[in-house]
Amino acid sequence: MKEKIIFSEIVWPYRPDLLIRIDFLQWFQEVKGDYFGEDLDPWSKEGILGNTEFFKDAKMHPYFLQFTRKRRYRKLNLPKSKSEQVYAQGIASFLNLLRSIKKNGFDKNFKIGLRKAIVIKKPSYGEKIKRKYYMADGCHRLACVVWLNKENILSNELFEIQHKLILRPVNSFGIFRRLKIFNKQDEAEFNHLFINGDQISWKLILGWARKISEKFKTVDIDELFKIKFYE
Repeated sequence: MKEKIIFSEIVWPYRPDLLIRIDFLQWFQEVKGDYFGEDLDPWSKEGILGNTEFFKDAKMHPYFLQFTRKRRYRKLNLPKSKSEQVYAQGIASFLNLLRSIKKNGFDKNFKIGLRKAIVIKKPSYGEKIKRKYYMADGCHRLACVVWLNKENILSNELFEIQHKLILRPVNSFGIFRRLKIFNKQDEAEFNHLFINGDQISWKLILGWARKISEKFKTVDIDELFKIKFYE
């Protein structure tokens, strides 16, 4: 029998962005009745942008900055106006993905990518911490599965293991601290969530993510979009 994949081993210590995605789904579930009489089918960029009150509040969630400043877009230094278009499409795609998994189950033709390497190099931010697997691609798929099931032990059938000789893991704390989403205290509290290894508390994990989201409402988002990553 193949071994199971442990979510906490994927998210700690480098991938708090997974919890931001999960919190966005939780937040949307809590507020969608206030903004939408019923689910749009399908969700679309136009439908998201057209609900101005919803989109105004959605931009106050750290998922806005996390999504529009991930590596694919970070190199472009998109201004806020263009980032809003990207974000609206991203929300629609995320919600359509969630609906598909909820209705039809996980599509095993599009598995979640994990990386495993012989040599692990120190990330550009933080210390080198050896883990069995490191997140590769499929973060939104993983967020949907975890939010729907709230389980730490996941079926290996959801994943595709990518074997590497050398790997420098991505540590999301580096980029997120620069974007003012996390600070040193937030990082310490995140680490404490996983102090007991596989024994995790979803209440505490989701509470940490919600605290981050609430704090983000106080930042000056216009100033954060002035941060340049590539000249």
